[in-house]
Amino acid sequence: MVHMEGCLIFDLSNVDCIDEIGMHARHYLMESVQKQKGIAHFR
Repeated sequence: MVHMEGCLIFDLSNVDCIDEIGMHARHYLMESVQKQKGIAHFR
């Protein structure tokens, strides 16, 4: 994870698989960041 002036970058490049629970967690995390006027990027 990298933080850059209101922007979070989550580097998932070494992740082989994300299950349904992980996808829900990612979704809620992105919503939370956006509600606080931030920007979340996943790569």
